[in-house]
This record gives sequence, structure tokens and C-alpha cells, in this order.
Amino acid sequence: MDRLPKEGATLPKTTTRPSRTLCAAVLAALVAVGPLTTGMSAASAAEDAPGAVPDVPPGTRVPETRSLLSLAPPTSVQVTTSQAGFTVYADGICSFDFASCRTWFQVLAAGVDKRNVATKNGYFVPWPSDWAPGTTLTGSIRSYGVSILGFGYYSTGTTSLGDITRPYPEKDITARVASTDDSARRARITGTATPLAEIRRGGQRVATADADGNWEETVDGLPVGDSTFTYEQYVGGSRRDQTTVTVHIGQPQLPDGGVAATSSAVTEIARGTTERVPFAVRATGTITQYRTDVTLTAPEGTHFEAGQAVTGQARSGTGAAWDTDPDLALVDVRVTNSGRTLTGRFDSSAVRGYRRTEGNQQRWLAAVTADRDAPLGDGALAYALDGTTDRGTTDIRSSSPVRVVGPEVVAGPTVQGHFPADLSAWAYLDGTATPGAAVIVRRGTEEIARTTAAAGTGAFTVAIDPARVGYGAVGLSVTQVVDGAESAATPVTLDYGQNTPTFTSPLDHGTVPAGRLRFTGTGNAGGRVQVVGTDFTDDTAIGSAAVVDGAWTIESDLRLPAGDYQFWANQRTRGGKVELVGINVKVEQGRPAAPTAVGQFPDDIARWAFITGRAEPGATVIVRDAAGREVGRTPVGPSGYYTLGIDPSEVGHGTVVLTVTQEVGSVESDGIDVSLDYGDLVAPTITSPADGATVSGAKGLVIRGTALPGSTVVVTGTDQSNDALFGSTVATGGTWQVQSSIDLPAGPYQFWASQRTKGGRATLTAVNVTVTR
Repeated sequence: MDRLPKEGATLPKTTTRPSRTLCAAVLAALVAVGPLTTGMSAASAAEDAPGAVPDVPPGTRVPETRSLLSLAPPTSVQVTTSQAGFTVYADGICSFDFASCRTWFQVLAAGVDKRNVATKNGYFVPWPSDWAPGTTLTGSIRSYGVSILGFGYYSTGTTSLGDITRPYPEKDITARVASTDDSARRARITGTATPLAEIRRGGQRVATADADGNWEETVDGLPVGDSTFTYEQYVGGSRRDQTTVTVHIGQPQLPDGGVAATSSAVTEIARGTTERVPFAVRATGTITQYRTDVTLTAPEGTHFEAGQAVTGQARSGTGAAWDTDPDLALVDVRVTNSGRTLTGRFDSSAVRGYRRTEGNQQRWLAAVTADRDAPLGDGALAYALDGTTDRGTTDIRSSSPVRVVGPEVVAGPTVQGHFPADLSAWAYLDGTATPGAAVIVRRGTEEIARTTAAAGTGAFTVAIDPARVGYGAVGLSVTQVVDGAESAATPVTLDYGQNTPTFTSPLDHGTVPAGRLRFTGTGNAGGRVQVVGTDFTDDTAIGSAAVVDGAWTIESDLRLPAGDYQFWANQRTRGGKVELVGINVKVEQGRPAAPTAVGQFPDDIARWAFITGRAEPGATVIVRDAAGREVGRTPVGPSGYYTLGIDPSEVGHGTVVLTVTQEVGSVESDGIDVSLDYGDLVAPTITSPADGATVSGAKGLVIRGTALPGSTVVVTGTDQSNDALFGSTVATGGTWQVQSSIDLPAGPYQFWASQRTKGGRATLTAVNVTVTR
């Protein structure tokens, strides 16, 4: 139905209202009837105006007409909510006799009680603090009218406000991938939103946020790869916001990780030669990532070549050609266990676009060398691959067949090892081999020397480069090659001992005084140590000594100037071995003694005090105050005598203690203290004329004051343009006076008294006077 007009609005023409004559008659009757002038009871009013109850305290009489006043429950009742509060819309239903027609609504459970309020265009109520979000309450509303005499009435009947639910605070929607199942191609998406909000994906509701704002959805049937979903949040039926999330589904895991061993053909290796032996795998499913650690064990009688590159190849399947790819090579290859074990690592991340499908094959080739006396026949290169792919983990244990072939073994030569007495000479091997045979010396698998046996006797001698061997007992093997066949190896050992020289004195980064040098250290039995020094411009041999009982001492009369030096101890041990150890040392001038020093004041108090004494010729004498602040310095001449004046502005009053040191080179001596008593700090005064006085400018003006006894006082005057000396005097008994011989023109002046005390110290005071004529 249509809403009633607002309070004070013009009623529609269809509204029936009494004539002015009738209203006047009613009012006249109210005035004329005595009992009505005192008002009627609320009960009486309710009886005479059904549906309208006076809004007055019990017992109050209401002087209203007994006819026409009526109220009905409101219509068009509606309640809307927001984050801030709720708004009530309603039309109060009142008879035309009321001056205003509003409403009265209550939600008592929340303490809401709004009387005589305008709800036609909505009345807003903020959420009470005790009305919790998500809580639903209800209330009622009545019509409320105010009569022309100002009394309020409310309808006996009410209209329900319906359910009013305080909304939850709104939140932005979030979403994340909580978990995925590659095998099931399933993902669980979780997120947060406004509590009880509707979550939609693709226009369909997929979840509802709980009272805490949490929601989740499980999505099945996802494709392998990335899938992006958009989630929208609807609050109260209206779209609020959205967010996106990307789900990645990988290939499902395979029991063997998608990689298995595959067979290789037999590789033949002739004794004493090297061949590349393959070990291969094949893909059992599609893989795009493969990382594995590789461990190889050489066949019996063979070994892996140190420092080798283990190359990689790939092909589409059995029967196809192998393609070499440098990126497939193993990395971090190491040969250990005397050449019996090789380890390495493969990582497909180094291979651009790496992808293997079912049936594709990949292999690596390791260099295997058959020993000269390797047993003939079949063997196997064992390989173990432990790693991961994007389809799971791999644990491969397999082998590749190897067959050792070759001629009969040639007998090895006889051999002995020797160390010359000269420590700088190389060790050597000698022995007997087949005349004219090539003699080869190896350390492990590395050839370090070779020679040819004498044609007639088969004798040979071969020197061993100390740089090709280590320390301690070094095992070598010697073979001979006869008619292209290499013999079995003859072992021989050379014990080089150790070579580990050290300095024990002076210490590294230590400081030593200039003068005789003495070095000590440790060395190895039979060794000889030489010490060399450098100032980083020239090298100088200091001396050498044999190691006795593990120690050595070298002394030198060489005198080094102050500065930074580096000393090296070179120890030679048998077989031509030499090792170095170095230290950095600073050579410093020794600390000089403190100078002599005496403080004095000249007879002329205008002159500075001074300190005199003796120091080392060429030194610098430095004077500092008690705070360590430098107040003066002077060089010392060849005679060793010095005199240094003390600037009075650099020191205080009273007894001043100064510290005197001398610096020789960059080393400063201990200090000696000297005291100078400057006396108290007492400024002079001018007692006459007084400050601000007026005096005559005629000759003979006398200026008087006080000053320290024995000090000299100098009096000057200024008219701010020109200065004039009035005179000077010595303060006797603490007072002084100066008589001016100058005629002063009238005007303002300033008189100054300057007091001079011993050590050249001066203090001033001034007065302002006016001169008259």
C-alpha cells in the first residue's frame, strides 16, 4: 500500500479531515465541559479510541477528544542490513486527527528501543556492541502518533520486523593449493573469505565459507600440467571480489622411477690398452627430469683412467644410431680405490629440453684399461645408479660385459731405487731389462719417466723428477716393452720422508728490534734449511743450517733498517725435494729513553714560559697536556739540546702539568712530567671611574683599579673610532693607578685595563664612561 505522508506534509485530497467549524465546536466543547479540562485517563482514552493507547505514565489524564483518534499496525515494513548497522523502513498508520504519524520499533534482545522515529525513508541503527556477527534476532514495530495537543499514542497492534541477522565482517577472498595427488589427478584448494559467503567457480557454487571464513574445494579429473581457476566471492547474493590459483599436476609416479637398465654388447680390451665400455639405461615411461649418482666397479685385472671424461649418448630405441651429446656427460667424475672405482653424477637440468619417452635409451662410456698381466677371459663392469626422476626414484644395479684379450705376459725388469748424498740431486732407479727395451716408470696409472735399456747389457738408469712424486714411501711400478708387448710391472719404493719446515722464532707478523738477527725453527731429519729475506724490493740470503734433532738455528750479523720484511725458510731433503715456509716480520727501532726537561718562566712576564732539556740528536720533542693533547713540538739539533716555548693560550691557569716525550724514527719514548705554575686566574678591575660614570676630559684624569700583585697593567681608551694609550704601571699591593695626560673631547668612551702575568698571559676588563668639557 502507499506510504502515509511524512510529518508536516500536506495530506492528499482523498484524505478526509473535519471542517474548521467542527474543530472549533469540539474545542469549544472541551473548554465548556469542566471534567474534560482536567484530562481523561489512559484507559478511558483507549476505550474511546480503539487501537490508540496514550504514551503517558499510568494515572495521567489526557485532555483529548473522545472520537476519531485511531492507530493501526505499520505497513510496508522492511529491514536492510549493512556492515555498519541496520535500517528499518515502515509506514505508520494514523487517523487524520494526529499532528504527526511515525513509528516505534524494538529489538529488545539487543537493547534497541526507538520511539517516535521517522521510518518512511528508513531509520538507521548502528549495530549494538553485544549483537555478535552472524546472530539473528527479531523485533516488532508499532505506529506512533502525536496529537495536536502534543500527547503521544501507539498502536495496540504490532508488525514483526522479521529476522535481522548481523552480517559477518567482509574479507577479501584468498585461495591456495593445499595439496595435490598426481596419480589421482586431484587437488584440494583452500582459502578464506567472508564468513558464510558463497564461493563460486565457473558460475557455480562450489563451497560456502564457515563461521570462521574458511572454505575448501576438492577438484578431480585435472589434466597433467598447469590449470588456473578463478574463485568468486558472493556476499548476500552480490559478487564482492575474486582471486585466481594455479594447480600443477605432474606425471604419476612409476615403480622404477621411469628408468631401467638395458643390456650392452661385449667390449673387448687387449692387455695394456684402453677401451670405452658402455653402461646403458632405458626409459619405461615419459620423464623430463633425471638426476642420479653413478658408481662403477672395474672388471678384474682392469682399472679406470684418472682424469677421464665419461661421455654420454642417446638414441630413440633399440637398433637406432647413438647420438653423442656433450651435455649428457657425467660431472664430478672421480677415480678412487687404486683405479678400481669410478664415481660421477648426471643431472638433466644441464640438458636443454630434456625428455625421454618409453623405449628411449641413454648410455655413458667409461675408459677402462686392462692391466699388462690382466687375466684373459670374460668379466663385467658393474654399475649402480641411485637417483630420482619426475616419476619417482631409481635404484639400478646392473653390469656390462667385458672380455680381456691379448698376448702372453712379458717378464718385468729388475729394478732398485737410490738417493744421492747431495740433497739437491734427484733420486733414481737402475736395473736390468731386455736389451733395447723401452723401460717405463709409473706412479699408479700415471707415467712419470722412461728410458731405453742398453743394447748390449740391458742395464738402465732413470732419474725421478721430485715434482712428479709425493712424500713418504712412494710406490712405483716399472715395466718394459718388448716387440710391442708391455711386461708385467716390477714394484719399487722410494721413501722421500717428509719436508715440513717451520719458523718458531720470530713469530709470523711479529716485531723484532733492529740489530743482530736470529731465526729458529723445525725441520726434517737429514734436511738443510736456508733463510732468505726480502723487503719487497731486494732479496738477501740470511744464512743456512742443517736440521739437527728436528730443529735448526740461523744467526746473522746483517742489520736491517726499520721496515716490513718477509723471510723464507727453504728446506731441501733427499731426492731434490724442496719446500718453503714464509713469515712476515716488522723490524722496529728500539724504544728511546725519555728526554730530560725543565720548565722555566722568563723575567719578562710578557714572554712565554719554556721547557728546556736534552734528547737524542735528530729526535722530535713533543709536549702534551694532562688530557694528552699536543701543545707543542720541536726538532732536536746535533747538540742534543732543545728549548720549546709554551703558548699560554694552549694551557690553563694555576699549576699546569705537561708531559714531555721524544720520538726517534716512528717510536716514541716514555714521558717525563714538567710543572709550570701560572698563578690564579684573577681579572683586573677598574674601580674609578665607575662603569657608566661621567668625568671631565681635562688632562690629569686618574684611572684606578685592582690587579694581581706584581702584574703589569696597561690602560687604553677608545671612542670607538680611535684608540689611545693612557699609560701602564705595576700593581703594588694589589692596586694600581694611571694618570692620563690626554685632553679628551666630550663624548662616550670605553677604558680598558690589560693585566699581564708571567708566561705571557693577559686578561682584560673595561668600563664605559661619558666625558664632558
